[in-house]
Amino acid sequence: MAVERYRRELRRREARIAELEKVAAEGQATVTSFHAQQRALFDKFCTLRQKYDGVKAHLREVLWDYIPSCRIPAVEGRGPAWLEAIPEVDRSLAEDKDRVGPYLLGEVLGEGQFAAVRGVRMRDGAGAARQLAVKMIDKSGVVNVTTLRRVDNEIASLQRLDHPGIMRLYDVVHAPQCIYMITDKAGQDLFEFFDAHLDGVSEAIAAQLLAKIMDPVAYCHAQGICHRDLKPENILFAEKGAFTAASRVLLCDFGLCARVETDAEEAALRRAHAAPRALHEFCGSPGFFAPEMLVRGAYDGKKADAWSLGCILLELVLGHEDFCRLWVSDFNFAEFNR
Repeated sequence: MAVERYRRELRRREARIAELEKVAAEGQATVTSFHAQQRALFDKFCTLRQKYDGVKAHLREVLWDYIPSCRIPAVEGRGPAWLEAIPEVDRSLAEDKDRVGPYLLGEVLGEGQFAAVRGVRMRDGAGAARQLAVKMIDKSGVVNVTTLRRVDNEIASLQRLDHPGIMRLYDVVHAPQCIYMITDKAGQDLFEFFDAHLDGVSEAIAAQLLAKIMDPVAYCHAQGICHRDLKPENILFAEKGAFTAASRVLLCDFGLCARVETDAEEAALRRAHAAPRALHEFCGSPGFFAPEMLVRGAYDGKKADAWSLGCILLELVLGHEDFCRLWVSDFNFAEFNR
């Protein structure tokens, strides 16, 4: 009786073992199939990555080697040359984290999406008395023609403009990895200035500061250039230290600027009862761009700059926190359409 019971138990356990072995075999087959799929997906990923790297390298070659070398000329009535200012790449330049060509790179002063600003000096010590900075644009971050044209636009505008209130551009170096813009080295920007003036400044100081900002803006407009991104981060103090009546400010970051009529051309249009050319590209920063950029689509670039100047004045008087609370919070499409 006991033997028969043991035999039944043994057969039950053998059946259970056979069942588990079948489940294990199916699991092993699933794992093997999964590994095969994983290998296939990885191989496909590697193939796609190789193709992506190839396309990216080709795009970079087209954007940074071929297009700047074409020098498509200006067409009368259709604006400036397609690319004016980016020099052809110089592959003979030495370029690493500490130097490029004749320049030694110093401390990091600021960083952006695909650009950084560092201190810089000449390797041979020439011009040591002048404080210089370099804007380093990582070419791998420029992946479309629109951004490329903005880089060219900034270089061309700074080369064209000559005013003590505008960042001076001394040299442009086009190396294999980056393009380097050698400029004046300035002090803090207006945004940092607000850290020491949380409640804003007096109307007298605000008026002095705004006058110093308006002077180079008026010069740009007279030369047929509107900035389109006037904000505290793009206004630098030329020297370090507290603001005084002798302090000098510098406009910078002309990547979004646009060509418009000069003051003389605009006066001629008014005499002919014609309107200046409208701009259509939306750009600028929340709290500072003109509402018509959103609600109308077409706008006057010079008037858009004037609106931005008014916003800067408001922040000077209110201080940064109140400016954000009372002004920027309502800076939206629904409010503009009321």
